[in-house]
Amino acid sequence: VNICIGQKPLSKLPAGLDDVFVVKYKAEPFNGFIDYDAFFQSAIMLHDDVLEPFLAKLKCYIESIHVYLGKIESWLIEPNSNIEFLETTFGNKLEIPTADDFVQGCACPAGTHVSSDLC
Repeated sequence: VNICIGQKPLSKLPAGLDDVFVVKYKAEPFNGFIDYDAFFQSAIMLHDDVLEPFLAKLKCYIESIHVYLGKIESWLIEPNSNIEFLETTFGNKLEIPTADDFVQGCACPAGTHVSSDLC
């Protein structure tokens, strides 16, 4: 799985939509992402003659966002390929804990925290 997905679908409108609207971006720290609230508020004001082709392009754009989010989801649910990527990138072997690694009791020095559930 390629984890270099990028953020282009969330930061740039596709051709055909970008010439209809001036894109507004979110405030810090998300200033690289489109402010979709402002985008949809502007879209509501379009005349019906412009609205129909706009909605067709918007549908394709939303479908591409859906595919983009699906790629992120598939990357998140495939831990083995993620582990292989991290091991290759950093040259360290990662050990995945098993249920046996989580035994009751706390090995921390006394007074470190209130509950042994935090270990």
